[in-house]
Amino acid sequence: VQIDQPGLGLPSRDYYECTGAYKEACSAYLEFMISVAKLILQERNSSFIESEISEQMRRVMELEKEIANATTKSEDRNDPLLLYNKMTLAQLQKNFSLEINHKAFNWSQFINAIMSSVQITVDSSEHVVVYDPEYLTRLKPILSKYTPSRDLQNYLSWRFVMDLVNSLSRAYKDTRNAFRKALYGTTSEAAVWRRCANYVNGNMESAVGRLYVQQAFPGDSKHVVKEMIADIRDVFIKTLDELTWMDAETKQKAEQKAKAIRERIGYPDEILSDDNKLNSEYQELNYKEEEYFENIIQNLVFTQKKRLKKLREKVDKEEWISGAAVVNAFYSASRNQIVFPAGILQPPFFSASQPKSLNYGGIGMVIGHEITHGFDDNGRNFNENGDLVDWWTEESAGNFKDLSQCMVDQYGNFSWDLAGGQHLSGINTLGENIADNGGVRQAYK
Repeated sequence: VQIDQPGLGLPSRDYYECTGAYKEACSAYLEFMISVAKLILQERNSSFIESEISEQMRRVMELEKEIANATTKSEDRNDPLLLYNKMTLAQLQKNFSLEINHKAFNWSQFINAIMSSVQITVDSSEHVVVYDPEYLTRLKPILSKYTPSRDLQNYLSWRFVMDLVNSLSRAYKDTRNAFRKALYGTTSEAAVWRRCANYVNGNMESAVGRLYVQQAFPGDSKHVVKEMIADIRDVFIKTLDELTWMDAETKQKAEQKAKAIRERIGYPDEILSDDNKLNSEYQELNYKEEEYFENIIQNLVFTQKKRLKKLREKVDKEEWISGAAVVNAFYSASRNQIVFPAGILQPPFFSASQPKSLNYGGIGMVIGHEITHGFDDNGRNFNENGDLVDWWTEESAGNFKDLSQCMVDQYGNFSWDLAGGQHLSGINTLGENIADNGGVRQAYK
């Protein structure tokens, strides 16, 4: 069981300053809330006073502002060793008590109410992981302030409804226009066919992956990519010897970790070979063509239950973390696994029939990028087995942080005129910048 600070309705906590460049977005967000609330009441034939709806949504906005300000900034959440706080459920209740309507919030009751949907009981001695204890401390006075709890109920309802607006009728979708304009500069949306394809792929990735692989992934591609991974891994290991800032002890452990990285190429074999497993994955679902929104809700329930059941299942570090029909690549620190789905193993990134120079300049750089993620500011905190362990000597860790700061400063100097001269966050992009530099270097060698 893991507990963390929430996502927000606006793109980041900075937006909730609601001044300067963020003023228009805040105003449009509030109007979005009001419009949706009114539309719901109209469709239920409920009478309402517009000024009261506006006031209730204004209070929801104020509550969300306070919640946003209580969250920890993203640049202060980059060290998994500091984020990972393990404690028993009893300790959570004792050390992070909350109050709603002058009543103590019962963590055990809350967690067990959720887990009861999959017939799992969590007792007070079971461990939970709290990723941001300071957030819970800052949240306590906010919850006490909003009493009675009407505002909290409205806020929770709003966050649920907001995520579903895109699955409702055109009238609901149109309430987002000014909000989308303020955020993205346009009200245009992806074509319906593209949205539907993305949704199905995101929620039935094994089934879609099978169809995609059968149509678009040549059989010899896996072998060629496997050889490329071996070559680039060897280059990475040889590069370790050239590092003057890393001592011999840390180099040895870095080499062990690099050699232990598991690769996943194209697709899991069973989506093609095991019809029974593929059918059983979706046997609880029963979609109906004429009930689109109900299908969405059914899928949400199905996905959530699937996640909850994992609490009593043995961790499978061989499990794929992505579907096959995805144009991206991944590194999982907790699995020490790199994944290259069939979707990215396509021209111009890769083709078994194109020159090696193109393949190494394309997918080769991506392979190096993902390997390097195992040693960036986040990945370096996990060992070869994917365990959160500090395997660096103090000297090498200090040198890594000093050199990382140079990269933070370098990238932090980049600014974008179209964003009003706003500077890139060198801290938030550090992991990607380390991986990009490492990937290009390894592929070139």
